[in-house]
Amino acid sequence: MEWRSHEPSSPPLLERGLGGERFMSDDPEIRRAVRRTVGIAALRRIRRIVDADNALEADKRRWARRLAILFMLAALLVLAWMLIR
Repeated sequence: MEWRSHEPSSPPLLERGLGGERFMSDDPEIRRAVRRTVGIAALRRIRRIVDADNALEADKRRWARRLAILFMLAALLVLAWMLIR
């Protein structure tokens, strides 16, 4: 049995498609366009996360306002009841 080293004769797996063909270009223009596209997609994803968080915070503020009004009304009713009695 012959011993062989595993030296890559083709591009690394990350630079090959499922069929073994290369899909990563050495062209700097293409690499720049890919990085830009990936960056824009990441920024859009972050924007959606931030928008969802902002909506959740606005919802919390609305509920806090409603509860504050409810507690104030309850306190006024108790105070009025105590004064009338």
